[in-house]
Amino acid sequence: MSALLEVSGLGVSLNGGAEPVELVQDVQLTLSAGSALGLVGESGSGKTLTLKALLGLTPPRMAVTGSVRLDGQELIGRSERSMSRVRGKSLAFIPQDAMAALNPIRHIGSQLAESCRLHLGLSRRAAHARTLDYLNRVGLPDAERVAARFPHQLSGGMRQRVMIAMALICEPEIVLCDEPTTALDVTIQAQILRLLHSACADVGAAMIFVSHDLAVVRQVCQEVAVMYAGRVVETGPVAAVFTDPRHGYTASLLRSLPDVDSPGRPRAISGEPPDPRNPPSGCRFHPRCPYVVPACETLEHRLLPLHIAGESGRRSACIHGATGLPKPQPGKVSTAAVEATTVAEIGVAP
Repeated sequence: MSALLEVSGLGVSLNGGAEPVELVQDVQLTLSAGSALGLVGESGSGKTLTLKALLGLTPPRMAVTGSVRLDGQELIGRSERSMSRVRGKSLAFIPQDAMAALNPIRHIGSQLAESCRLHLGLSRRAAHARTLDYLNRVGLPDAERVAARFPHQLSGGMRQRVMIAMALICEPEIVLCDEPTTALDVTIQAQILRLLHSACADVGAAMIFVSHDLAVVRQVCQEVAVMYAGRVVETGPVAAVFTDPRHGYTASLLRSLPDVDSPGRPRAISGEPPDPRNPPSGCRFHPRCPYVVPACETLEHRLLPLHIAGESGRRSACIHGATGLPKPQPGKVSTAAVEATTVAEIGVAP
């Protein structure tokens, strides 16, 4: 069975200087119908930019290369008019900040109905009825009253539910979620996650879920892709990757999580992500990696399949990927990491 979404060699570069700056490089992703893929990594690793490249929403100064195939149809290089028919209908987007995404001077109902009329060709009455139906589906009481309100008249949790309804109202094939629960308290966050999971299941939509929170990804997704410095460094089933990481960055992210069963403080990753204008040679994580060996500083390891007994779909871009990570050697971390004074913000929650 072919994948619903196939991303290969995806790159995003910033033009305008003496030389283009590669912000995202050689991203490889696959997504099957009805599945959920988590995209994790530190701030600045390229997660949101990858989503924007899939949607064709990168800024004008950025060039997108590679291939993005949806249902076998290439999206890279399409005109804006052609992509506007894909966005909302086939690819839906739930942003991090619902307040910034909603039009502040239009009623909620008119914003949802617009998608129905544009992509589904519904009449005003039919679009309004569908809007009320989807507002009810996402658990908003008194949908008629909510539809008549402006975004600032709703709470953060209600606005996020509106964005979920807006994303799903045209029954898209894929929903792209860019940290949709970050600004919410943990109680509302749990409600939104349950709602998002059940709502996607109702319309049969697959999902790419961007998050800093590894616990949320474990809860929501079946597959995970770990990004560092603009590259995907490890992919595979969530349970397998989180139990037996095969890249030093993945293992370091997991060690930074608070653990109620283990005493002591979480171990932050030393150093900071590299400057994309001047990335390190070899593996980009080697200046911060506790598993570094001399070859890591010169050998640029690509994302390759791993042949692990009893597991399938694992890939890693680590020199230790095939054999498994050795015991951490903090003393072997390169001088660049030891001398760094800025500790990277992981932003994960227990």
